[in-house]
Amino acid sequence: IDYFIDSYLNGLTPNPCVYCNRLIKFGKFLEKVKAVGADYLATGHYACLAKEGGKFLLKKNKDQKKSQEYFLSLLKPEVLEHLVFPLADYTKEDVKKIAKKHDLIFKERPESQDVCFVREGNYSDFIKENISEPKKYWGDIKNIDGEVLGKHKGFYNYTYGQRTGLGISWHEPLYVNSIDAKSREVLVGGRDHLFRDSFLVHSLNQILPFDDYRDIQVKVRYNSDSFDCTLKIRDSKAEVNLKDRIDAITPGQVASFYSGDVLLGGAIIAKDGS
Repeated sequence: IDYFIDSYLNGLTPNPCVYCNRLIKFGKFLEKVKAVGADYLATGHYACLAKEGGKFLLKKNKDQKKSQEYFLSLLKPEVLEHLVFPLADYTKEDVKKIAKKHDLIFKERPESQDVCFVREGNYSDFIKENISEPKKYWGDIKNIDGEVLGKHKGFYNYTYGQRTGLGISWHEPLYVNSIDAKSREVLVGGRDHLFRDSFLVHSLNQILPFDDYRDIQVKVRYNSDSFDCTLKIRDSKAEVNLKDRIDAITPGQVASFYSGDVLLGGAIIAKDGS
């Protein structure tokens, strides 16, 4: 929770689910599992785990719309041998049909898109309730030329690429281009300003050695397409160069890297200049 709030207060848009998987589900919880003498931990992730040539590989699930290997891209490779994903070859609809057929406890419900600790309201409400001075984060909304277009009541209410709910009017649609936590400014511009052909990442996690693969693709958010790229790796950081320009590359989110349907690893998208 501290990571989640701190990220937003630093002008980032984090993905807590990825850290929850690495630190809690497949971190502390896996330690408990092994401590009681169990060999494996099975979860309901829609992901495929295979062993080829003595290596464990994480692959995309059969259900491409629900495949969750993206959220596992920061897992350390040594934990894979202790994991089991029984739903690897099933779609979500397959699982629902099996549950109904065998009269398992089953109830249709809206799918959750939120993290577990945000029980009511939305992310910005949760943050506002957990900080002591909300007005400290108020500031200006400016266009890319520096013109003040309006005021905001907390830059943590905004995320990169956001169009609706900006609270300003303009002669063309505007999108959040960047968030400056120091100046408390939210910078907006036309959609064309969202597109980039390169970005930086940090905290690079290599499940498989990237140097062993020439054909590499990147996903910059869950359920996005995969885009061809090349990487210039320096220790735990890397410069990602894209074949084509893409939009809404969001600092704080996870970039996951693939070769075909094999997950190579992941990293955190950095702010420009960091």
